[in-house]
Amino acid sequence: MVLQPSELRHRKIVAAAATATTVVNSNLALHLLRQEMATLIDLFFSQLTDVFRIGLMVALVITMRRTSAVTGSVLPLALGVVFVAVILPTTLPSGSASLTEAILAGLLSNLTILVIVLIAVRLITRLRR
Repeated sequence: MVLQPSELRHRKIVAAAATATTVVNSNLALHLLRQEMATLIDLFFSQLTDVFRIGLMVALVITMRRTSAVTGSVLPLALGVVFVAVILPTTLPSGSASLTEAILAGLLSNLTILVIVLIAVRLITRLRR
């Protein structure tokens, strides 16, 4: 099958248009992804500096240390981290993020705060000896 020059030109134009559309769509998707990541990072840092959340994590560690002989330490900490991550966004909703995003960012920030508090408690315990 031999293509006429006009048909060949038409196919090249269609292929170029499809490539341009793909590039535009991927650039748009990349731009939206960057905006979404910026929103999630802002949400993470705002939750990381939330005084109420930090206080709940400190209280969780204190309670875990007092009851660790009966309940252990891993399960209460895990359940407490999940509880705080779910209860705070549902009772104090933020305007820009969805509930799922707020809970996921809350899990990450709770784990970060928990690690810092556990390290501080361990250092205080060692310095007292």
